[in-house]
Amino acid sequence: MKLSADTRERIEGMMGLGFLSELQRRVYLALEARSLGRGGAAAAAEAAGVSENTVRAGLRDLEDPDVVAQRLGEGRSRRAGGGRRTATEEHPGLEQLVPGLVDDPAYGDPGRDVAYCAKSVRNVAEEASAITGAEAGGDAGAGHETVRAILVGAGYSKKGNKKCLQVGTPHPDRDAQFGHIASRIEFYLSLGLPVLSIDTKKKELLGDFVASGTEWTAPGTYVCVKDHDFADPRLGKAVPHGACDVGRNEGFVTVGNSADTAQFAMSSVQAWLDEVGRHGYPGLDRLLVLCDGGGSNSWRSRLWRLEPRLFADRNGIQVEVCHHAPGNSKSDKIERRLFSQISQISIQWRGQPPASLEVVRNLIASTTTKTGLVVRARIDRTVYERGIRVPQEVMDSLEIVRNDFHGEWNYLVRVRRTLDLGAAMPPGAVAA
Repeated sequence: MKLSADTRERIEGMMGLGFLSELQRRVYLALEARSLGRGGAAAAAEAAGVSENTVRAGLRDLEDPDVVAQRLGEGRSRRAGGGRRTATEEHPGLEQLVPGLVDDPAYGDPGRDVAYCAKSVRNVAEEASAITGAEAGGDAGAGHETVRAILVGAGYSKKGNKKCLQVGTPHPDRDAQFGHIASRIEFYLSLGLPVLSIDTKKKELLGDFVASGTEWTAPGTYVCVKDHDFADPRLGKAVPHGACDVGRNEGFVTVGNSADTAQFAMSSVQAWLDEVGRHGYPGLDRLLVLCDGGGSNSWRSRLWRLEPRLFADRNGIQVEVCHHAPGNSKSDKIERRLFSQISQISIQWRGQPPASLEVVRNLIASTTTKTGLVVRARIDRTVYERGIRVPQEVMDSLEIVRNDFHGEWNYLVRVRRTLDLGAAMPPGAVAA
């Protein structure tokens, strides 16, 4: 049968519509074939560029319009049960086999419904195919996407290393110190007072050194960097010291290139107070500082004990300090809330070499999260001296108030102009 030009154009136009489903196209061609009469199925199939069997299947669909309406309502074009069987249907034991092929024991937190494996899904798929294929006497055909779906359904996910193995023997009062810090945080936040978690981030070499991450550039253009990471003595290193406002989810980072000393750490807190704290906390008279047990804010450092005393007397603000137990610096809140975001070099650096303090500051200040983290950053070009010694007579005059529980970790630096010292002392504190 030879179709008219109008009919052929109409059929070709309908087949060119991208929003018709397979069932709708099939039924349409069947209607055209029925209107054409004898030989219409072959003619409609030839004009549409499909098999004649497709048109005849549409004619069968027209004999039962209720079934067609049901399939359209369900969003299906074919009978239920059609199509190729999935690998899990072919091999019912595959869902139990795949989790057993990952490294045992599986990593993860046993207290939560999450785990992850160290093998790639392609390697697991090859092992599963070999086992099920041998059992079935042929190729099992378990693809890597099938394995991925099984692992995700079983609660597995891809994760990196987790720093959870403490070096050395944990301090016997480790958990009690965590509880003490948590109670002090709750106390200060309940009064609307600031809680600052402070620490120094990993130093970054300044200069044309390789930086992870990528950035959109024109074809054939590259950012050229040095092939070895040898420190440039003229530029030195960028030293970022952070202060994280726990209650407000705000970060404040001071970037310097001098020594990481107690003076540098406390100058960062002073900068936070001058630029953020006085405006955010009008009438501020007390402050809780959380820090780890080593580095520039070590509880063993005499200079660190002196700097909060100078800060308190200079600003009229009482400072309470809580150190984490030895070996637990990674548990400080600044590590998880601020440094974990800044340390995502592939995101933050975007392939830009840390050529100067200004570049590092701008990249740190651009850090944001979906939870609303805001980071401010500044540059401190002061050169801080190393090895400053604090005489014993100065230490004796600091008037530090130690807590009954590990006074070396938990202490209060009161303002010496305060008249009612008893009201300023936290529970359990005794004079040093």
